[in-house]
Formats: sequence, structure tokens, C-alpha cells
Amino acid sequence: MRTRRSFPSFIGALAVAVGMSMAAPASAAASPSSLKNPCGFYETDAAYYNNCEQSKVEIVIDDVDTGKFEKCVGPGVTYIGEKGDLYGAWPNGKTC
Repeated sequence: MRTRRSFPSFIGALAVAVGMSMAAPASAAASPSSLKNPCGFYETDAAYYNNCEQSKVEIVIDDVDTGKFEKCVGPGVTYIGEKGDLYGAWPNGKTC
């Protein structure tokens, strides 16, 4: 009797483990567009800010030469400078 009870438990545990291992890659995979253009500041051939919000936001840009200044950016990718000329950029919490 002991074998009969443990065998269904083993099959149930195996089914859960297989189901979870097959579902994990699908939920963990990122879309190609989010890998290409991550939200926020990033550099490729130049410096960009990708606003992933649905409205315009004001960002602070920290320039190597001129210091910090604000800029209004709409949704999507915005060119903000040459590669290496900026320390970074971040939202300041204001809309514009």
C-alpha cells in the first residue's frame, strides 16, 4: 500500500516540476525591443533616453562639460547627446 500512495505523489510532483520548467523560459524572456531600447538613459552609438511612460516627462541630463540641465521628452526614444559626453539622465518626477 505504501508504494501505491507514494507513486501518485511522485507523478504529481513530476508533473508540477515539468510544467514549471517549461513555463519559466516563456515568462522570463524579454521582448527584443526592450533589450534594444531599455527604459531610461542608455548609450549605443550616441546617448539616448527612452521614456517608457505614456506622457511627456521632464528629465535631468548630467553633461560632462555643462553640468545638469532639464529637458522635456515625449514617449519613446529621444537623442540627448554624443556618446561619452553625458554622465547620465533620469526623470525628476515632473510632467511637461
